[in-house]
Amino acid sequence: MSEGGGVHAVVPYYRGHAYIERLVGSLRSGTLRPRRITIIDNGPVEDRLRATPVWNAVVGDDITLVETRPGIGFGRACNAGAAIAASAGATHVVVINQDAWVTPDALEHLVAVQVATGAALTGPVQLTPEGELSTFYARHYLPEALDGAGRVNKRSAWPQQPVARGMLSGACLLFPTSLVSSHGPFDPLYTMYGEDNDLARRVRASGLCSLQVPAAVIHHVHTNANATDNPVANLAVRVWLMEAGSVNLLRDGRGSIIADVARQVLRRAWQYGRELSLHGAPALPVLVASDRRLWERRGDLARARRGEPVATRAHAVAQQDLGEAVRVGRQEPGSEAAETSRS
Repeated sequence: MSEGGGVHAVVPYYRGHAYIERLVGSLRSGTLRPRRITIIDNGPVEDRLRATPVWNAVVGDDITLVETRPGIGFGRACNAGAAIAASAGATHVVVINQDAWVTPDALEHLVAVQVATGAALTGPVQLTPEGELSTFYARHYLPEALDGAGRVNKRSAWPQQPVARGMLSGACLLFPTSLVSSHGPFDPLYTMYGEDNDLARRVRASGLCSLQVPAAVIHHVHTNANATDNPVANLAVRVWLMEAGSVNLLRDGRGSIIADVARQVLRRAWQYGRELSLHGAPALPVLVASDRRLWERRGDLARARRGEPVATRAHAVAQQDLGEAVRVGRQEPGSEAAETSRS
């Protein structure tokens, strides 16, 4: 085993008490061990990781636990952790879901491919806890694994070498720290879901590539832990940003994605009983979910509509989130005030 001196792992955390010990154990026992594992806990104040017995099982010199305001979401939690890694001099950041775990050589393969190719993003193949490939994952991220009837092929049919992909799953992504300043990495407008696809589109628009590394494998429970359980808002934000020109989904010529997103919004709205308002716009339709959190983000949306770079907004929001946070194990001035003032 070698210590990945320049690799920092970032775990966005929300009530993942049943899974975090397995993830941390897999990171510590791999052939390349991250120098630091930063857990960004944005769960409810009354259900923080450090108040559970699990914390005693995972705490160590390699762990940084940061408690942010509750419910900041996946992308913002990742951005806060990535900012900490960058300030600590990390060369690479790997963001990984709390309910996943890595196989022993997964990180080693991801780092080796990134260094050899200069890819902006590298990601593993994702299996179920039982070691199977799900049809959903194959359809979206590993199409070679499907036969003509849409069934998953045997593993021998999978690519053996790194493959350029238009999208990689955000359940586990490795990138050089330079991506933090150039791309964000994630747009803070996305609370949960869509942020990984948005990042991949921006990477592609910058002339950089995303590589899937078949030799790197993780297992993922896919529990969908979410503070708001509201995908409608994220899909509405995606369409809003299209109209604003901040995210140009037509860049790759796939004009049908507009209709696809609209269908997703309406289907999700029906599923969750959300009401949608349809407003005319000079460019593309704007679908706005009647969701309180979306309206709270109007200021961020306005900045996006003015064309402010994602990296600029992401950095500002990350610094705000970290300024309000408590780092467990460090006595910081104002920590108690920050803890009791969160809503």
